[in-house]
Amino acid sequence: MGWHAVSAVCQVAQIKDKGRFTSTRNRHRVSTLFAAMDLPSKERDAFFQHMGHSQLINECIY
Repeated sequence: MGWHAVSAVCQVAQIKDKGRFTSTRNRHRVSTLFAAMDLPSKERDAFFQHMGHSQLINECIY
């Protein structure tokens, strides 16, 4: 999710400190939550392709 999408959601939610919600933090949160899920390898591969990183990166960083 790019900055424009995050900014638009923050605006609709009337969040005053939008600087705390960045696309990098959002990507990190999504990857961390995903790493805890038990999913078939086909779904994992699709997620890694969408995020633009490998399973190894997800395991080591998130």
